[in-house]
Parts: sequence; C-alpha cells; structure tokens
Amino acid sequence: MTNAGVLVKLTPEGAAICEQCHQQPGQDLHQELTKNLTADEVATLEYLLKKILP
Repeated sequence: MTNAGVLVKLTPEGAAICEQCHQQPGQDLHQELTKNLTADEVATLEYLLKKILP
C-alpha cells in the first residue's frame, strides 16, 4: 500500500496574499485569517505554506 498525498499550489495572486499577510505590520489580517486556529495549527499552516511557496 502506498501513501497518497495532496499537492497544493498557490496561484500568483494567492502567493501575493500570503506574502502580504506575512509582511503586514500589526498582523491584523493574519489574526483575522487565523482567529479560529490554535497556535499549533497556525505554526503548521505557516510551515506548509513556506514549503509550497516558491
């Protein structure tokens, strides 16, 4: 049996939004996007996005 995975690729617009979130002073948008996530989930999301972004 092989493990199946999911490959996700952001559009250029999606990558730009992620970069904007990462760089935005005050992290207002970041907080809004992650308000329902735990700290561990936020860390995992950031890790995964960094792995898939160019």
